[in-house]
Amino acid sequence: MASSGNKDIADEIKKQIAQNNKPHEIMTARALQKADLPSIRFIVAEILPQGLALLTAPSKYGKSWLTLDLCLSVAEGEPFLGFNTEKCGVFYLALEDSYRRLKKRMNSILKDRIAPECFSYAINAPTLDNGLDVYLRQYIKEHPETGLIAIDVLQKVRSLTRQSNNPYAAEYADLSILKNIADEFNIVILVLHHNRKMTDGSDPFNMISGTMAIMGTSDVSIVLHREKRTDEETTLSITGRDVEEHDYKIKWDKQTCRQQLVGSVEEIQTANDEEEYNKDPVVITIKGLLKDNSIGVVRTASDFLIDMARYAGNYDGHTPHSLAKKFPNIAHKLYLYDRIIHKSSRRNHTFSFDRELRLVSLHDEND
Repeated sequence: MASSGNKDIADEIKKQIAQNNKPHEIMTARALQKADLPSIRFIVAEILPQGLALLTAPSKYGKSWLTLDLCLSVAEGEPFLGFNTEKCGVFYLALEDSYRRLKKRMNSILKDRIAPECFSYAINAPTLDNGLDVYLRQYIKEHPETGLIAIDVLQKVRSLTRQSNNPYAAEYADLSILKNIADEFNIVILVLHHNRKMTDGSDPFNMISGTMAIMGTSDVSIVLHREKRTDEETTLSITGRDVEEHDYKIKWDKQTCRQQLVGSVEEIQTANDEEEYNKDPVVITIKGLLKDNSIGVVRTASDFLIDMARYAGNYDGHTPHSLAKKFPNIAHKLYLYDRIIHKSSRRNHTFSFDRELRLVSLHDEND
């Protein structure tokens, strides 16, 4: 990008000061209620709305690769991690990289495709107390199609002159500058940052390095984390003002040099639960009995153990007494997955299956 010169930068700073000194706008509640406001712009559907976004991870977790993939996907208008994107201009400040490394990584992702035209790099930039805001505003004015700016990493543009005796105020001031630009132009500014060395299993967002001002200023916070560094899958946790809080599992694909979405943690857990349910010898026995007996059957707990050997091949360590405890514990899954309703009664010492009503009643013969 061609330099606009010191005079242009000085004029821009004066203009911003004048704008900041304008009277603050006041709107009544009724006026706001009737106002026709534009919907929120999502650069990446569901996960990346306009505003200031934060992406954090420990070192060597692949956040720069993920960011490059994001930038290329948005510039091409292609899905990112399975989510649709809005095609727009992208400016990637890769401040810890060289053009040689960026070229190699980009070609690894693009394979034989030509790089998108509306995507630009910079490997040097001013700091937040030395004109970064002017630099970014000037770039956006020269490239009005810009919808995403990625800054890798925050430490490279942090203010060098702000008072260090109040870290919260310094971080809040730095990130507020970037948020103001994002809000002014209705774009996404994505800032990469590091996690603390200490982990927090209860809340991954407590891993973000620095004060609470970093997360508090951001509209969206995304944290990459694993239980162990050697895990093949990485959890991507996201929260924000205009997005639903979610945890996703992603996995590195060596062939494409891209992270692939495995699924949401909730979906994966549900799938694992269903798989475990379908492999349960008790469940296999119940479904087998219902399949083979169209008019229903009556069994004692001891009979059911024999049926387990027939349908499932083993007793799974159960006794008549343990079966009495097992059925109530899986009753909700029996209904959820197979619409089988379980009811207990102490009037006799048998349990019955009614195929027509999908009814299972268990009675412990030892009651």
